[in-house]
Amino acid sequence: MQTREWLEKMRPLSRRWGQFWMFQAHLYASRSTCLRKQVGAVFVRDRRCISAGYNGSMPGLAHCTDEGCLILEDRKGCQRTTHAEANAIAHAANNGLSLKGCQLYVTVCPCLTCFHSVIQAGVRVIYYAEEYRESHALEVAKQMPGVSLIHYPLDPAFLSLAGA
Repeated sequence: MQTREWLEKMRPLSRRWGQFWMFQAHLYASRSTCLRKQVGAVFVRDRRCISAGYNGSMPGLAHCTDEGCLILEDRKGCQRTTHAEANAIAHAANNGLSLKGCQLYVTVCPCLTCFHSVIQAGVRVIYYAEEYRESHALEVAKQMPGVSLIHYPLDPAFLSLAGA
């Protein structure tokens, strides 16, 4: 597809900011080094990306793509990676950026620990594309006035235009 033709098809979709940011979260997820699940997170305020991240190992440590996932008997999930939300929060903190008042677009509903961190950072609206294996964050969000955890899948039109 020629660039101009692609831009003409993309223009109506690009006006849907929520879908644009969810698409960005999926792009960040593609950078993940975890073999079990690829997750991306984008913090947005006033239609600007404030911080973003994906799940992967801490700097200097082995990645799942190098040595496989680290699964411990007493814990669920891969222990080698830091979650996308935590990486994005750390990136903001390391650069002196406040996340207060941001919205979060994340490819998978946050685990309860990440949900706590996101809320503590001042975020009140979280959009997620797919369910997480545990629904604890959804249950807690229902008990918190002013906090919204919204299922918001990515429109397949974005993926088709991206050539995915």
